[in-house]
Amino acid sequence: MENITTNKIIDRLYKDQLEKKITKKSMQSVISAFVLAIREELKQGNKVSVAGLGTFTVKAKPAAIRKLPGMPAINVPAHTVAKFSASKYLADEVYNTKVGD
Repeated sequence: MENITTNKIIDRLYKDQLEKKITKKSMQSVISAFVLAIREELKQGNKVSVAGLGTFTVKAKPAAIRKLPGMPAINVPAHTVAKFSASKYLADEVYNTKVGD
């Protein structure tokens, strides 16, 4: 299994263009703006749905006490986390994908 980075995605999008009208730098700017927009919306507590990909949400986690074996208990304060839920289309597409260890 390969680790695909943003730069590899940009390279693929650039190579897939028929007429090369969009530069790699422009693609990088668009992707960066897309990610920033999602982050900003999540920071405001909004849900972000991307058709064919999935939904990003923010979930509140309550304060908790965590205990690992052989370690003293630690208090974890209440906080929020970003969650992602794949769209049905994406989930169906990867359902039978073989994952290497």
